[in-house]
Amino acid sequence: MKKSNEELFQELLSAESVEERKQIIFKDISKKHPIYKSIAESNPSRFFDLLGGEDNLWEEPLNWAFEWTADNAAKEAEESGHNFEIDAKGWNLEKESIKRANETGRWYVTSYCVIKGENNVELPFESEYCDGYYDKIIGTPYNTPIGGNSHGIAFY
Repeated sequence: MKKSNEELFQELLSAESVEERKQIIFKDISKKHPIYKSIAESNPSRFFDLLGGEDNLWEEPLNWAFEWTADNAAKEAEESGHNFEIDAKGWNLEKESIKRANETGRWYVTSYCVIKGENNVELPFESEYCDGYYDKIIGTPYNTPIGGNSHGIAFY
């Protein structure tokens, strides 16, 4: 019978140390059917704390501009009744996406951290910000690669 998330949390808590928990999760993330993935997904903040995560581990937040393509610009121009040509060949995706983000005030903000352990254990996490403040953890070692996820075009 499958264990409940609370039973899985309690099982991890029964490990002798935080370091042992890190080792257990590090091994679990490489399994075809990971045992503890459901608790990471159901309560990522509690999972982070259980592995010894601390607020000072988070890197500076990173801004992500949504990709603004020449096709997007042409469609918006057409819908708004503007009649001008978009130079698709000369389009600079990165520059135009960042420009658009600054003009509209719409972009995504995330932060990244790695909980490190003995024997080269690295457990990456990613968090999301809203209105300039930490909101929640959106990535755990089960779905976040070392180095973090890409959410568009990074800018400062």
